[in-house]
Amino acid sequence: MHTLHWIAVEANDKDEATTNATSLLEAQMGNEDNYTSWYDWFIVGGGRWNTTEDDGIMEGYKTKTNMIISYKEDPNAFRAKIDDCIQQRMVDYKQYLAEVKESNIIHKLDNYGGAMSYDYHFYALNALLRFQMGSWSHDSWFYDFITDSTNATHILSKLDNNEGENFYLVPIDFHF
Repeated sequence: MHTLHWIAVEANDKDEATTNATSLLEAQMGNEDNYTSWYDWFIVGGGRWNTTEDDGIMEGYKTKTNMIISYKEDPNAFRAKIDDCIQQRMVDYKQYLAEVKESNIIHKLDNYGGAMSYDYHFYALNALLRFQMGSWSHDSWFYDFITDSTNATHILSKLDNNEGENFYLVPIDFHF
């Protein structure tokens, strides 16, 4: 499956933002013998979210800079994209919460006998915990490599203090 995330990095220009995002993501990923991340490959620049109907099939696999948002060049778009990511997280969280409430999965926690249940309802509960604990996952929408956090409040406080001249949001198409 694929998901689009917006990754905050520091750089001097869009090309360097691309390079920095790539390096940081490759370091997080590990190697082919020991993946340490939730993703197994990625495309910097938006991947399948950065193509048109007229593009060839390989266009979605090219690194691009046209969707990268520079805080210095467009602070309103930068802030709006982070806000969009936060809003999408809230939508996802509410969906997971509704599923947990509907499934009454908490009751199943009372009956643990030492064996795995493999109940798919635990997925929604696990997702809620990931959101609450700030774990980076396929449904985080945003990651801040400037402060190494899924919590957008760190970068937003920097923006509120007029910091961020070298901040970029880089769209990443992740495969997981």
